[in-house]
Amino acid sequence: MYFEQTESRSKPVTLTSIFGWMALALLMTSAVAIGVYLLLGFGILPATMYYPLLIGSIVGYFIVFIVINYRVIKQNKSAVVPFFVYAAMMGVLLSSIMISTSIEILVLAFGVSALLFGIMAGYGAVTKQNLHPMGSIAIMALFGAVILVPILWIWFNETLYWIVSFVMFGAIMLITAYDVWRMKQRLELGEVHQNTAIFFALQLYVDFINIFIRVVYFLSASRR
Repeated sequence: MYFEQTESRSKPVTLTSIFGWMALALLMTSAVAIGVYLLLGFGILPATMYYPLLIGSIVGYFIVFIVINYRVIKQNKSAVVPFFVYAAMMGVLLSSIMISTSIEILVLAFGVSALLFGIMAGYGAVTKQNLHPMGSIAIMALFGAVILVPILWIWFNETLYWIVSFVMFGAIMLITAYDVWRMKQRLELGEVHQNTAIFFALQLYVDFINIFIRVVYFLSASRR
């Protein structure tokens, strides 16, 4: 009851505030990724400790995601701290990309990802069309591509690999627009509290990270 009363007196959630939470999470991820990279580079973090750190982050990544979902559903505790812990663990995982990728590609990939994300998010925010059919198709395409990934591990086919990669990339782009459109619908109905806003920010954050990872891979492949 107290939490609900506090929520009702808090400032109304807006799409801008959701993007603000997402931006803060990206800052946290970037800071942790760069920090881990530098600690490894200067030898402060032993290489023997790095792999256990990655494994621990992978396990924690899923646990914290469950915690965030639980708090969003129950609305009994704030999801802010788990949200930033999630972003920090993602930073540890993305540090592995920094180790194997040049700074030039990473900077370019971030800029390209921000542009693509901005275009799709902007479309989702301003369109008057019903994006539910598009979102459903994109989600099914993404699931289909994900199902094919283990098959490619066992039986690699370069043509199929690139098809799956581009399908996943295209699906994530469409899902980004759909997510923003869906959030706008919920906001207009006044159904969003702070924890729900955090969960929406997490969805956009994951969309951006997925776009970024695919762009890094495409740019890296083009330089080979």
